[in-house]
Amino acid sequence: MPAYVHQDVVAPGNSTPPVFAGERGSTTPPAPRVLLVTTRNLSAATGEWRLVANRAAALASGFNIGTDVLYLRPGTAELALFDGERWSQQVHGIPVSDRPGLRWCSAIREGRRFISEWLRRNVSGMVVVSGSQLYLTPLAIPKDRLIVDLHGTLREWVEGDGRTPRDRALRLGYPLVAFAERRALKGARGALVVSTELATYAVACGVRKVWKIPCGLLRSSVMAEPIAGREKWRRRLSIPPDATAFVYSGSLSKWQCVREAVDLFVRLREIWPGRCRLVVMTPQIDKLPPLLAGLETVAITAVSVPAEEIGSALSACDLGLLIRDDNSTNHSAWPNKLAEYLAAGLFVITSPGLTDPAQFVLRHRVGALIDPGEIRAGVTPDRAKALMDAYHGRGPQQRCSPVVNAAALDEMTMERLVAAFAESLVSQ
Repeated sequence: MPAYVHQDVVAPGNSTPPVFAGERGSTTPPAPRVLLVTTRNLSAATGEWRLVANRAAALASGFNIGTDVLYLRPGTAELALFDGERWSQQVHGIPVSDRPGLRWCSAIREGRRFISEWLRRNVSGMVVVSGSQLYLTPLAIPKDRLIVDLHGTLREWVEGDGRTPRDRALRLGYPLVAFAERRALKGARGALVVSTELATYAVACGVRKVWKIPCGLLRSSVMAEPIAGREKWRRRLSIPPDATAFVYSGSLSKWQCVREAVDLFVRLREIWPGRCRLVVMTPQIDKLPPLLAGLETVAITAVSVPAEEIGSALSACDLGLLIRDDNSTNHSAWPNKLAEYLAAGLFVITSPGLTDPAQFVLRHRVGALIDPGEIRAGVTPDRAKALMDAYHGRGPQQRCSPVVNAAALDEMTMERLVAAFAESLVSQ
């Protein structure tokens, strides 16, 4: 297998590979570019891919800043994701072993050579490193051209119950990797973060500049009229015309609090006027039955929806469930599904442990909060009624009128979120 799996994106009808701006033969002035060096598990179903892809697309469409990619993973099948992405001229994959050894050492050498050449060609470019393995990897990136990409906190490594071999391995590795992350941040040109908690942490580590870019949506992907496809999807999901539809969209990982979301639905259904349905949109349908053990499931529908159809499918529903525990992981998080729920016109029930999203929901009056601890203890009648009243006071307006969510959605468009970062790249 070659060291590099290389893709040059060429305009239709043009067989000549692109020339870097500023190189010999180029007639355009040097333009800033970004090189994303990542070990993250990128696939169409992951929030990490949506954040990376939407951020890069917004930089390209709004500011003419391209993003190249150096992808270090055990396999390179994920490279197909980049096919047709206009924001990237070049995508390079270096296949590496998932265990330390000669293959990893060889990948580091190849990566260093590629990064050095990329920096030489792109004199105003910045390298964004994304993935905790890279903190321990000597890639020789100058600090004044290094940007660290923080999607979450390493504290989640020690928040597991410690019962599985993976949990134990993460606990053992945490002190070393956390030290390496702090060392990478100290003196770096900047950090990209998704939350206020991560911004505060990065500043404390000595990074020179922080840009907060939470998980948002491209303007082109926001439906102007989310109600337009509502009836079609309600028929497809067998939701009665007069029923109020709750939805959970995402994976079934324990930290997603799916069981708690279902428990909340069951409790609210007992007092809700009229019929209710819960739709669980997940690619892991086979893992759902154990989570629902002991619950009445007659009003619950599970469906796997292609990633490109999630936005329109969500418009069939009325309330989006985004329940999370109060811990370091969620204090630092900003899930993609918040913007997806809002774009579909949903009223969002989330948790105070998701610090930034909770404050966002309250500030824009687009949802309500409940802690999963309350759900596990048993939602009281008064608490259930308060959530129901909050929805009836605001939710139907959100569903029927996109204007109600307009301010929240504008704040969550990726073109707006990347503006400060783009301006820093252009003005350096």
